[in-house]
Amino acid sequence: MRFQIRADVSASIPLIDLLHGECSVSKTKLKKAINAGAVWLIQGKRRKRLRRATRLIESGSQIALYYDEEIINFIPPQPTQIHTEQNFSVWYKPPFLLSQGTLYGDHCSILRIVEQTSGKQIKPFLIHRIDREASGLILIGHSKSAARKLTELFTTRKITKKYLAELHGRAAIPSEGFTIDIPLDNKSATTLLEYAHYNSVSDSTVVQISITTGRKHQIRRHLQHIGYEIIGDKRYGSKTTKNLQELKLKAFQLAFNNPFDQKAIEIILPNDLMQF
Repeated sequence: MRFQIRADVSASIPLIDLLHGECSVSKTKLKKAINAGAVWLIQGKRRKRLRRATRLIESGSQIALYYDEEIINFIPPQPTQIHTEQNFSVWYKPPFLLSQGTLYGDHCSILRIVEQTSGKQIKPFLIHRIDREASGLILIGHSKSAARKLTELFTTRKITKKYLAELHGRAAIPSEGFTIDIPLDNKSATTLLEYAHYNSVSDSTVVQISITTGRKHQIRRHLQHIGYEIIGDKRYGSKTTKNLQELKLKAFQLAFNNPFDQKAIEIILPNDLMQF
């Protein structure tokens, strides 16, 4: 069941009572939706998630509920902290965990899970994203000011991101590597295929890839452009991958100079998380 409602509040009322009066969903399920981050306070162009069922909603407020039972009932896989500093941390995001939430909830996002596990010690900010079906290293800032400095690493291309992708069939990648330099969405985009290993048993090729730009679905779109597809890619792959689940794309390495002390940092996934 999936629906949206908006309610204008004419008299002060507890949030759970307001929502229950606006729809046929039980209070138990509505509390679960609130905990999942599916209820919003609308203030002009600004939105704020409401997380307390007993909160008193003042007259003149507007409340929105974005209800999707499948999303609310989804039990997210748990991320793993790989590296931590005072101002940031690096986490492993498993497949099917969102980088950040949507209108329909954020309980299944790495940002919310980090927020919950860290308590009030940090205020996490997402610095970059990884596709939902993909996995790998993701950088989290611990404050707004830290996030600003970390984001600058990406905008100035001072961070190296390396990926592994498993492709269908034998990929003819030269031993010296191959650069795809094709604009995406009217913006420059560069993808370097560094080396490839063909597995005759699975008839697949694992390719190491590095990127300096971060366009939406850049690696997937660039590979499609030159005639290759990542196993499990439902969006850019052929019909042979439609029923597969995990996207065989993994961000396994981040390298950059720490903007807070200028020391070089290289973070690589441990072996137990490196395999598809």
